[in-house]
Amino acid sequence: MEWTEQAVAHLRERAAEDASYGVIAMELGCTRNMVIGNAKRLKLPGRQRQAKTRITRRAGQDGGLASRLKVRLARPPKLSASPVNCQPVAIPEPQSRNLSLIDLTDQTCKWAHGTDPYSFCGHETWRGLAYCEHHARRVYKPECFA
Repeated sequence: MEWTEQAVAHLRERAAEDASYGVIAMELGCTRNMVIGNAKRLKLPGRQRQAKTRITRRAGQDGGLASRLKVRLARPPKLSASPVNCQPVAIPEPQSRNLSLIDLTDQTCKWAHGTDPYSFCGHETWRGLAYCEHHARRVYKPECFA
């Protein structure tokens, strides 16, 4: 959109009426940011906003949300009595196929392997993950395999 004299006049008029830039943008058929940018370039005064009144209350005065939040935040989180005992399952590491980045597919393990920075394990992926079973068990939490 080009800023014609008619569009600039409409912007000046609506800004003087304290219309929002979003409304002016809809009327002109352009974006709000275009209207804001042109208003700044024209040095139009910003919108006159009404002052917000603050209501101050003491915590616990009316038993409202503020007092309930303080009570909830003061309590320590509940932990389970016994921690979860997750022993990793030992799976032998497979022999790497040393696939290149170009040779990878959705069904091959993407575990970076070897001294070459662009060689990968290449074994069949496990349970729809990006890695074979051995490398998936190294990467993901044990709870994922329960």
